[in-house]
Amino acid sequence: MQEIDNWMLNEKEKAIEYLMDNGFSFNSLKNFYWRRLEFKGKEIHLRIVLSQKFPLEYPKFYVDQEDWFLTYPHIEKNKKYGFNICYVESEDKVAIFDGIQLIKRELEKIYQVIKGYEKDTFNKKDFLEEFDSYWGDDYIHMDVQTNIEEPKIIDLLEVQKFKHVVTEDIEKTKVILMNMHLEIQKEKKVIFLPFFNEFTYPFPRTKNEVLKIIEALGYKTFLEENIEQVDLKVVFSFKIDTYTHYGAFKFTKPYTQFLINPEIIPLGIRRIDRDRIFSRGGNELTSSIVKVPIEVTIIGCGSLGASLAFKLAKSGIKKFVFIDHDFLSINNIGRHICGMRYIRSKKVDALKAFLLEQFPDLEIEVIAKNAIECLDRLSQTGLIISAVGSEGEGFEQLLLQMKHSKNEKISIPPIVLTWFESAIAGQVILIKETNINDFPVFLEKISVLKKSKRNELTKLDMGCNSTYSPYAFIDAENTVLHAALLITKYIATLGEVDEEVYTIFNDTEQYKDYLLEKYKKTPPYTIQKQKLEDVL
Repeated sequence: MQEIDNWMLNEKEKAIEYLMDNGFSFNSLKNFYWRRLEFKGKEIHLRIVLSQKFPLEYPKFYVDQEDWFLTYPHIEKNKKYGFNICYVESEDKVAIFDGIQLIKRELEKIYQVIKGYEKDTFNKKDFLEEFDSYWGDDYIHMDVQTNIEEPKIIDLLEVQKFKHVVTEDIEKTKVILMNMHLEIQKEKKVIFLPFFNEFTYPFPRTKNEVLKIIEALGYKTFLEENIEQVDLKVVFSFKIDTYTHYGAFKFTKPYTQFLINPEIIPLGIRRIDRDRIFSRGGNELTSSIVKVPIEVTIIGCGSLGASLAFKLAKSGIKKFVFIDHDFLSINNIGRHICGMRYIRSKKVDALKAFLLEQFPDLEIEVIAKNAIECLDRLSQTGLIISAVGSEGEGFEQLLLQMKHSKNEKISIPPIVLTWFESAIAGQVILIKETNINDFPVFLEKISVLKKSKRNELTKLDMGCNSTYSPYAFIDAENTVLHAALLITKYIATLGEVDEEVYTIFNDTEQYKDYLLEKYKKTPPYTIQKQKLEDVL
């Protein structure tokens, strides 16, 4: 470790010597290097900070020009050093272990950035799209339910942890906060103004500049009639192409107390709504799933069904029905996503509570009954996932028979069947329309295990009727992942996928003696996909 420290110190000293030879001085009070530059006919100071981990960490560049903030892109405030120029994209950072080479290269880049500012050749659209980074040191959280197209009074809630949350649908937001176990301490009102395309580069700095936008949109009367009755904060939206950004500001004085060109205080907006969460934490698949208003029913909330529900919630599905009559016991904890705090809870209740802590806007209906008692409810859902395990074979056979019966009162939607063949493999089947006449024969066709070996993979637990199949959580997740992929593909394409059978293998080397002859050479942790019609 001492050798690495000595090497970094040596490279830093070489970089410092290079800076001193190129006109930089050292500020011992604030520990940065600086030099004068000419910018649009006046003097500015460029500052460089070298961390103790240089050259493993890139140098940081600052300027002393307050008027650059909200005028040029990639400028952020820093209390100690001035205004940081965020000039390096993450993908452009490469490992350069030579201190002189690194500082020389980055100085050349920063000089080009400043030259672009001086000639106004930077991309204005890029600047607008980085609005959230520039606008406001302090911020408000916002739960957006719909696009607001007219000036409006909306609610502001003072909340634990979030400090302030603004919303135009207070009842929905209260439910979300309740699901997160957060207490609302006070309720207020604020003004919301849609600025459309009027809010653009350069961003307004003063009250007068903001009022010009308000007057141009015809909102002046609305503001004057309402500003004294609400909190002095104003939330606004504006658009770049089709994407809506949000921000806020507060007046430093009551609206009617005009000062000469007084400043406003920008407030950033941090969105907590579903669209924002999944646009940041997903891809095109996730974004498309979020927009599909499908209800997914999961029958069986054990280790398979619960883990699958969690992955589907993370993929953007909002509406669920959970059906399971069982309780969570100490024996479930090793493989279940719900921990000890949920012991002796109904599995459906435990799973609902667990998911709502992370996704408080989920709509979840729980039914603590045997699935066979819920056939009427199953006919009203969008997709059924049966994760009931081997003991549910009779129910699944009945479900498939009803799907193809002529009973007009109960119409069974598409079904995904999924289960484990002990620790060796998992099965996932999508059935949309195909009629499986002889379900037991079908199961034998897709099984990978020798009949004679199946009992050896079942363990006696406690009591003559208590058995379980030993498998690791990691192996179970292997099946859950591929089940989630098939389900999300089905939802994202609005059902335009083939009916398929997935067989997901685990450690086939370890369990080679248990496999049917045709699967003995299957590599570990592979997946076999077949069209359902080919299996039948």
